[in-house]
Amino acid sequence: MTVGDAAGAMVLGPAEDGRGIDQIRCGSLSRHHALCSYNHNDYGNLSFNMDMGRISAVTLKLVKDLIGPTYHELNWRPENVDLFIPHQVGQRPFLKVLDIVGVQKEKSIATFTKLGNLASATVPVCFDRMKQQGRLLPGSKMLMASSGSGIVASFVGMSL
Repeated sequence: MTVGDAAGAMVLGPAEDGRGIDQIRCGSLSRHHALCSYNHNDYGNLSFNMDMGRISAVTLKLVKDLIGPTYHELNWRPENVDLFIPHQVGQRPFLKVLDIVGVQKEKSIATFTKLGNLASATVPVCFDRMKQQGRLLPGSKMLMASSGSGIVASFVGMSL
């Protein structure tokens, strides 16, 4: 895993024309918190421990559990998604999430290849890249996904 560096934010406000956030779904499995932790080592320094294989497996299970109810509440199916922005750790998790969500790769954007894992900045950076590419068209349905090593995952469905 290569960790990149970026800063990003999205400012959201009310909309009265049918645009905006349609649904937010979050889930957590905090019993797995030890998969990503800091500890003091024998020298009194902090030691960072991360079981990426297990984190990925547990996170993907949570994503599978969340996507069905997300689509149901949005009244969407995978083919209704015009744009998909997932959190991006690397190629393998990126492709697995695309498969779980059922969205074609062409409807997404991959930044991990050049920028690495941008952590919480992934979504706003990808959103900006899609804007620069002219892909944020009025009426489009966008699905965003994020995850964290806690273990947490979320989906946001929005209409542009």
